[in-house]
Amino acid sequence: MPKYNEVIPEKPAFQLSESKENEILDIKFTGDGQSVCTSSSDSYIKFFEVSSGMARWTTYIGAVVNVMDFSSGLAVGIACDLKNNINLLSMMPNPVRSSISTSRGHSDTINCCKIGRLSN
Repeated sequence: MPKYNEVIPEKPAFQLSESKENEILDIKFTGDGQSVCTSSSDSYIKFFEVSSGMARWTTYIGAVVNVMDFSSGLAVGIACDLKNNINLLSMMPNPVRSSISTSRGHSDTINCCKIGRLSN
């Protein structure tokens, strides 16, 4: 029984157009809210159009990405992989054409990452 006037949908509100054979490790909305991005155990990041659920872009990272984040006002994303790399991703002209920077140095798996704004 739903509590506090919860609404339980009868069917999914959003369904990805492609099934994945690999485990999805993270899913996030991009900063502009137009795409949903998934990372999976196949080392690919895929972007899906929110309005249709259709795949828009795919990029190979080279290692399994376990956590991602995207900026709300900047055209960048961040993806942390199981090789302990922090990959800064360019979102222009199309989402994630390639990694623009990689930082190494963590000795354990990175389990969280966030993009924030610096204030003056």
